[in-house]
Amino acid sequence: MYTIVVVQIIALIITMPLHAIPLFGTLIYCYINGWVMAWGHQIHYHVEIKEWSAKQSLKFAWKNRGDYSMFGFVAVALELIPIANLVFLWTNVVGAALWTADIILDEQKLLSREDLTDGRAESSSYQAAQRMDGSNKYGSTDN
Repeated sequence: MYTIVVVQIIALIITMPLHAIPLFGTLIYCYINGWVMAWGHQIHYHVEIKEWSAKQSLKFAWKNRGDYSMFGFVAVALELIPIANLVFLWTNVVGAALWTADIILDEQKLLSREDLTDGRAESSSYQAAQRMDGSNKYGSTDN
């Protein structure tokens, strides 16, 4: 878990000079640090619930960097607003939790669809095997 803290600190230090570039520097800063922030919010789900290693989590976050960067971009940008950032710190955590809940629901739906598909495949193959044995689709044999 300390990996993410180190990565966040390094990213913040390296990207700090970007604020010297008006507007575009801040946008680039938000984009780069946004990915790190989003990964920081999601790593708890990956490590504690999915039981992934930090390296697996990093690979997944990098593979899905578009989603992570966009979520984090908005989160970092909101936290740059003076005074309001005190509220946005908490709303960003809630947003990340809702994002995680949405991912969990999508995974459960996918698993239930696969279970249904497997069940249909087994029953249809069973029915096909019955027909090959000489029975019709209603289970009786034609004599």
